[in-house]
Amino acid sequence: MTADVSILDYRPELAPDFERLNREWLEALFRVEDIDAQVFADPARHIIEPGGRQLYLESHSSLAPALRLYESMGFRYATPPARCEHECADLYMIYRG
Repeated sequence: MTADVSILDYRPELAPDFERLNREWLEALFRVEDIDAQVFADPARHIIEPGGRQLYLESHSSLAPALRLYESMGFRYATPPARCEHECADLYMIYRG
C-alpha cells in the first residue's frame, strides 16, 4: 500500500494540525518540552520568521521506522546549524527533495 504525501507551505490555519501531529508522537514516545509548547503557541514566530522555509527535522535515532519514512520522502542526514534545544533529538535531517 502506498499513500500520496504532499509537503505544504505553512499557513496559519494549519497550526492546530501541526500541534496535534507533533503532540501525538511526542507524548507517546517522549514528552512535550517547554520549547515545544512555545513553538506550538506561535509557529510562525519560532519557525517561519527566522527562515523556516527550509524543511528540516530533528529526530531520534531510536525511531528507525520514522527515519526510513523521512529518507523515502527525500530527507537526508545533515549537521545541525546549532545545538538542538530538544532533549529527545539526537540527529538532524534536511529535505533535499
